[in-house]
Amino acid sequence: MSLDIGSRQGIGKDMTVVNKDGLVGRVIAVSDSSSTVLLIVDTNSVVGGRLGSNNEIGFLRGRGSFNDSGRLDLDMLDDSVTPSIDDLVVTWGSNGKGPYV
Repeated sequence: MSLDIGSRQGIGKDMTVVNKDGLVGRVIAVSDSSSTVLLIVDTNSVVGGRLGSNNEIGFLRGRGSFNDSGRLDLDMLDDSVTPSIDDLVVTWGSNGKGPYV
């Protein structure tokens, strides 16, 4: 995704992009007046995640499609952990109050 803001407006590479619903993606390229964002749903996107019910850590991977409401795949570090229905998954840690991406 391209944005019409860039380094002149304070945008830098690896900054996180969020909206009112949460994480959108990460800035991967910046020019003076534009920037490119790798969307969280992209197949090249991997984000650390934490399972709300037990704080187990895993990775959220993009499926490359908005067809299924932009769902992500969750790969837990501990294969014995099984998420429950309605478990909340949050981004894992933060970097300057932004999620690690």
